[in-house]
Amino acid sequence: PRAGIDSEAYEKAVDVWCSDDRKQAMTDAKNGLEVNAKHCDSPVAQQYQLGRQLGVNGTPSLFLADGTMLPGYVPPKKLKRVLDQRAAEK
Repeated sequence: PRAGIDSEAYEKAVDVWCSDDRKQAMTDAKNGLEVNAKHCDSPVAQQYQLGRQLGVNGTPSLFLADGTMLPGYVPPKKLKRVLDQRAAEK
């Protein structure tokens, strides 16, 4: 959740994670429908903190095997070119 762990988005992410049917809960949340508030021991806060430590400040963000981060949307042709270049360097 970009707004942090004290946000409504965080609560929704936890609700989705803790749902019995995560796929349906995610669909419902994206469509503005209520997801049954159910709390469990979720990794959402830990993953949020890890993202901050790695410099993730938006989505999508891709990480290559060498740890290089590609922030934002990368068009398929450009992504292929980057991956091919990295493979050739090995």
